[in-house]
Amino acid sequence: MTVEQYFALCECFDWYYDFTEDFGIWQKGKETNANLIRYANQNDTFMRIYTQWKLYNFSGASFGTKQCPKPVLEDFL
Repeated sequence: MTVEQYFALCECFDWYYDFTEDFGIWQKGKETNANLIRYANQNDTFMRIYTQWKLYNFSGASFGTKQCPKPVLEDFL
C-alpha cells in the first residue's frame, strides 16, 4: 500500500463510528479501524498519518480542545 492510499483511507474513514447506535455501522467501523492500526503498526509514516487524522477528528470545540490542523498528504511524502 502506498502512502497516498493509506492517507486516503484515513481521510475517508468514519472516525465517529463508535458513537453510532447502528450495530452494523459500528462493526464495520471497528473492523476498518483495526485494519488501519494493523497497517500503521508496520510503517512509521502510516502511524504518523493515523495519529494526525485521529488528533484532527477528536479535537475542537465539540471535544473542549483547540482544533488540531487537518493533515495534508504532502507532509508525509
